[in-house]
Amino acid sequence: MPKLSQFKSKALVGDALPVNNAFWQTEKGLGHVTKGINVFYQDASVQWVPYSVFKTNYAAGAGTAMLTTSTTPNTGVWIDLDQFH
Repeated sequence: MPKLSQFKSKALVGDALPVNNAFWQTEKGLGHVTKGINVFYQDASVQWVPYSVFKTNYAAGAGTAMLTTSTTPNTGVWIDLDQFH
């Protein structure tokens, strides 16, 4: 089990991002997500992350778009959030 200290300045928790539903993929369904989300980081800070930061990976859909560790470097929404901080 990894220790919290190993995550350094990584994103730990973010606002819920709706997936796998045609309604949620519309502008109306996404609501505030099209503006950005709040993200809680390991260093106990919370930061507003604009949608433009994670839009490309988020638009790719659920699953591997959220985090892909089979590539180097790793990709996905969580990596976008880490790099913004």
